[in-house]
Amino acid sequence: WRHVPYLAIGPGAHSFKDDRRWWNRRSVEGYCRSLERGEPPVEGSENLSPEQLRLEKLYLGFRTDDGVPLGELNLTPGTSEVLKRLIRSRYLRNMKGRVVATTRGYLIADRLPLMFAD
Repeated sequence: WRHVPYLAIGPGAHSFKDDRRWWNRRSVEGYCRSLERGEPPVEGSENLSPEQLRLEKLYLGFRTDDGVPLGELNLTPGTSEVLKRLIRSRYLRNMKGRVVATTRGYLIADRLPLMFAD
């Protein structure tokens, strides 16, 4: 939830560091076979663009009581209006320079970052 590096262990587990995310084989048998051969059980990976990383920070931040720093929203005239509308509608609140979802905002937390996409 804090958008920090993590290493996940087990079938289907996802890991993340810098701009890279990778995931392990989903099948328990395939996962164990890889380990028995001394190979990493990684099934795939992806490199995230700067915009994908920014949106992921928003996705994660809007799901916490910490919210996201106002500066992470990259406000333009259009998105400034979106922010004002979301605050007026009580989906978000501005708390000391951080934008935090309200209880009502948590219900649409997955949509909030897309409203600030470039």
